[in-house]
Amino acid sequence: MKYAIFSPLYAPHVGGVENFTKNLSAALARKGNSILVVTMNIDSLPLQETEISGVNVVRLPCYALMDGRLPWPHKNAEYNLLLEKALAWGADRVLVNTRFYPLSIAGLEYARAINAPAVMLDHGSAYLTLGSSLADVSIKCYEHVVTKRAKSYEPTFAGISEKSATWLKTFGIATDIVIPNAINAADFRAQSSSRDFRAELGIASEDSIVVFVGRLEPEKGCLALVDAAVAFRDEQVDFVLAGDGSLRSEIARKAGGNVYLLGNVDRGDLASLLLESDLFCLPTRSEGFCTSLLEASACGLPAVITDVGGAHELIPSDDFGLIIKEATPFSIEAAIREMLSRGNQGLQNAGDLCRNLVERHFTWDSSVCALEQAFE
Repeated sequence: MKYAIFSPLYAPHVGGVENFTKNLSAALARKGNSILVVTMNIDSLPLQETEISGVNVVRLPCYALMDGRLPWPHKNAEYNLLLEKALAWGADRVLVNTRFYPLSIAGLEYARAINAPAVMLDHGSAYLTLGSSLADVSIKCYEHVVTKRAKSYEPTFAGISEKSATWLKTFGIATDIVIPNAINAADFRAQSSSRDFRAELGIASEDSIVVFVGRLEPEKGCLALVDAAVAFRDEQVDFVLAGDGSLRSEIARKAGGNVYLLGNVDRGDLASLLLESDLFCLPTRSEGFCTSLLEASACGLPAVITDVGGAHELIPSDDFGLIIKEATPFSIEAAIREMLSRGNQGLQNAGDLCRNLVERHFTWDSSVCALEQAFE
């Protein structure tokens, strides 16, 4: 099959959609399919290239709005020429990642132009937010307008998680199709840099490490986590936050002696950090299918997380970890205490369950199978 995949964000830009598109494309190519990824050129990279995996990439000119989080098409002669080449390449099937970018509509127009079936895969489970009430109202209206337009092309809609598929009902879309996020668990662990974070940060071997991985932004719940960490200052519990964002300075001011800010870390260091830690905690407001939860599970790390996309798939019962209803400092503290009360063996047992679940059911071949079934 020839697959055209429209994804507004793509590697080397870092993020959940980027990671999903790159790995799914490579898995499709390994099965003998021809792949064309159409994305936006937010990092001034080559306009066309073929990756080692055999995946062909076309990057369209754009304006990198909101620090690249909202790439807006720059429809100049170069843009039109590249789209013409993509049309000439053709496709048997078209996958459109996300609903609300201009490139998402371009992908549906592409599918209609070449008379190919299209699947639109949603990666969210709540409205987008910028933390400003006025801006958020505007974004909410925009989401409804652009989704209504997407519906007019009559693609097959799917969610990246059960939560995401359910969320589409908000826009009058009923679907039970899920094309899940995935991870190559063994490869992720194997790339560990063996960096010794306990020695580097001066954390005693008997202390418990609670790790957070994500952008330091309001929607990720990092401020509530730091507030919860206050209750553990006189105990042998340390909190390590990997990631960067607009709240870093505020978190640094609030943090006590048991909170450590690492900034951004590469995947090798991230694997090392997760393998060294005792508990993963992400009190985020919304996720499509949380990639960092997959990574933690791949490293045998149980989690405390809010009820977001991927949480119920990876934590089907309390034996695997805990899902909290709200991200308040009190609820986060209580859940962390409950998990740590299980002791080292209890945490290890939960982590083993998580790792085994991921290795059995959340592989890229499984996601390819789900995609093929969506088209069929």
